[in-house]
Amino acid sequence: MGEVYHRSSFKTWISAPDRDNGKPISPERVDEYVNALKFSSAMLISGKFKHTDLFFYSTPKEFEEAIDTILNAKNFDLVNKSSKGAFAEAMEYYHQFLSEISQPTCWLFSGNPRIYDIVSAIQELAVIPWKLDRKDSMIKRNDRVFLWLPGVDGGIAASGTIMGSPEDREPLRNDPFAIGAYLRLNGFIGLEIRLDKKYTNPLVSRNLLLADDRAKTLEVLNFPGVSYYKVTPEQEEAIEEIVKSSYSKAAASAAATARASEPPQSTASPAKTSTQPVTAQPPASAGKPSPSASKTIAATRPADQGEEIITEDLNESRPEDEEPITETHGRRCWIFTPSEAARVWDDFYSHGYMALGFDSLGDLKQFSSKDAIKKGMQATYGSGRNYKYLGNAAWQFCREIKVGDIIYFGSDSRKILGRGIVKSDYAFDWSRKEHKNVRDVAWTNRGEWLTDSIVARRTLVDITNLIGYCRDLEDLISGSSDANFSDDFDTDAVVPYSKQDFLSEVFMEEDEYEELKYLLLTRKNVIITGVPGVGKTFLAERLAYSIIGGRDCERVKGIQFHSGYTYDNFVMSQSSSGGKQILTTGVFYDFCKEAEPDDKEHFFIIDDICRGDIGNIFGDLLMLIGRDDRGKSIRLLYRDEQFSIPENVHIIATMNGAADSNGFDYSVRRRFAFYDLMPAYDKKPFAQYVKKHANPKLDKIVRIVSDINKALLAGATEGETQLIGHGYFCGKLELNDKNLNAITKYELIPLVRELFATQPDQAKLWMSKLTAATKV
Repeated sequence: MGEVYHRSSFKTWISAPDRDNGKPISPERVDEYVNALKFSSAMLISGKFKHTDLFFYSTPKEFEEAIDTILNAKNFDLVNKSSKGAFAEAMEYYHQFLSEISQPTCWLFSGNPRIYDIVSAIQELAVIPWKLDRKDSMIKRNDRVFLWLPGVDGGIAASGTIMGSPEDREPLRNDPFAIGAYLRLNGFIGLEIRLDKKYTNPLVSRNLLLADDRAKTLEVLNFPGVSYYKVTPEQEEAIEEIVKSSYSKAAASAAATARASEPPQSTASPAKTSTQPVTAQPPASAGKPSPSASKTIAATRPADQGEEIITEDLNESRPEDEEPITETHGRRCWIFTPSEAARVWDDFYSHGYMALGFDSLGDLKQFSSKDAIKKGMQATYGSGRNYKYLGNAAWQFCREIKVGDIIYFGSDSRKILGRGIVKSDYAFDWSRKEHKNVRDVAWTNRGEWLTDSIVARRTLVDITNLIGYCRDLEDLISGSSDANFSDDFDTDAVVPYSKQDFLSEVFMEEDEYEELKYLLLTRKNVIITGVPGVGKTFLAERLAYSIIGGRDCERVKGIQFHSGYTYDNFVMSQSSSGGKQILTTGVFYDFCKEAEPDDKEHFFIIDDICRGDIGNIFGDLLMLIGRDDRGKSIRLLYRDEQFSIPENVHIIATMNGAADSNGFDYSVRRRFAFYDLMPAYDKKPFAQYVKKHANPKLDKIVRIVSDINKALLAGATEGETQLIGHGYFCGKLELNDKNLNAITKYELIPLVRELFATQPDQAKLWMSKLTAATKV
């Protein structure tokens, strides 16, 4: 039996919108199926098979053997009944799932030409490495794939055959087609594709595909931004017919044919997040391998034409459990100024690492908190010093610095000696005589640069939030902060985020989601209104992610308006220094300029838009934000520049429904659509959320709060929107009895007292009901 674990893939498959006779299966039922397949067979086939977790079965044949044993078990009917029939249904669906994935599948992989020269690689290679965002067990050896070049002039550049399942790969250190440094320095999840047909001159364009009724349904044309897509047999047939009738493939070049018999020229492996080819720019010196580096496999391995290419069938190993999706906060920037910096710098640079010191403490991971590290320092080095900052530095060095972070190596309060990218997790290396607390670093720059002393220079300082200072350092060291950031870090690597992810996190029905999405994409600007606690900001961000198809922080920007926010912060400002006029661009101007050369949707989120003076902040841009005014341009106030807001920029704003919409005259209102977000107590997704917690106290408190809202609505005058939002029961706080008691006593009851201030009898009634609910 193959050790491929299919839990995540099956859950994605069973959650398809048309899985049950053209209808979606409810998320609750999907969870019942998954739990049944994972746990229910343990009492039926234990000891008879290697695995009782049915997600380890990878072929219909071996699963059928398990099914026979399960169905013939004496207590099968009892187990199936206890799952409300989910066990038997789940086995039928899983058998169908295995039958489908055992057949060759056709995919479309969307590449990233900014990090890998896709066209040149296709023209020159017989086998191309490709980067994926995760180990999807449905992608397997012998599957067919079309390679897609994104952009307005993009299209299909090649077709090929997948040579093995996705696996951890080593960096593409010598790949000539890698454009930036990231893929040359980082391992990645990837695979190899044998190129069968090449369409680089010209591409099979999106216009050709859009002209065909079958091909125009390709998801890459309708939902761009995702790293890979499944292609249906009808779509695959349509592409083949388009190629045959409209495209004459050029014969393979002699160079490509000759190269096919040469030895490998590079080792493959892309980065951590996204289905795209690879890239990277060589650092100043090659760092030593990461202590946690994965085993790698050669990637670009051309083969003689006509010769069968034999590769190892690379199967995904079972995770301990589903890997949780975490928030992506991006890279951080640090200034590292160790003691005796001048003495250790040469060794750090030449051997590609950084070390903290404090070797006598041993492995820093043994300490569970900053305070524990400080106490360890006091016990080891004496109590005559204040270890506040040193203890914090040690904690950050071993716990908070991440792979991909930028390190600036400092020698004193103003001088920077080097810049590098963190390439490994923290490790304690017993084999070293000194510098045992280490991290691998790819040092990209070496020199001497004097900086402004706006940061207190300690051993380790996090300067991530000093955005202007970080950019100044990049400009000072490299001369081009944008080029340097994009070259050594894959900014297009994003965690996937779909409509289903949105619906699982936001308490909104699917038809409401589709309505709001349509409103935003057609009107360009939407203000989400509602009482505090209904999740307006949370929804705005995740709505953008769901449309994009991933948590792409480059295409989603959030700010908050307040009374001090002005045109200078938002668009552009002018100041004088040394007799010279200095122009500084604002956050919205910069966002529009970043979106302008892209064909993808970008979303600018304004939290609490009513707190700012809209006319003052937008200034002359107010006339450009309307949906019919996109593409029009005006001359800016401070610079002789014709500026326009791109078509692909959408504005999502939030506003407290009870707030005074100061500045919202008709000219402002007509440029926005308004969407009212109500508390979700009576909606099915929230009811499922409450049921999942299985806490009677939570059930009762929620019912009472819902009744309070109904009473408030019944007694409200026109224009009043004072309700209690569902946010009191959401977030990271565990909804156990202790926390529910605190929420009720210190948040809900004071709010009820205020909401019914003019109705003391009503206030007393609802407060007594809430108090009684906490004693359930």
